Amino acid sequence: MVSPKRPGDPAREGAAWMVAWSLLLFFLPTVNGLVGGIIGGYRVGSSSRAGSVAIAPALWVALGMWLLLMLFSLLRGDSVPVLALGVVSAVSGVGVIVGAFMGGVVAEVRDSPRLPT
Repeated sequence: MVSPKRPGDPAREGAAWMVAWSLLLFFLPTVNGLVGGIIGGYRVGSSSRAGSVAIAPALWVALGMWLLLMLFSLLRGDSVPVLALGVVSAVSGVGVIVGAFMGGVVAEVRDSPRLPT
């Protein structure tokens, strides 16, 4: 069953979903990018488009994560090294790209015609 096309730009919508979910789940720094990427990649619809769309959201997520973690670190009075926060942010950004490919593959499998069994 092929789902009907949704109005709007799926690439822009998928990118927004990637950034939003990744930043909402900032307290799970190793899986937030992956979850955001899967949701956004699924919304985009194919792995090739999702992979190309995920580059800009990955940069936004890495920057947003770094700012959020730095803000919470300063509010608590910690002296967490900036480099450590950068590594955590980079892992979240890479997770967005990997998750986007995964979500795109799931969307392709969902829309592919199935052979009768």
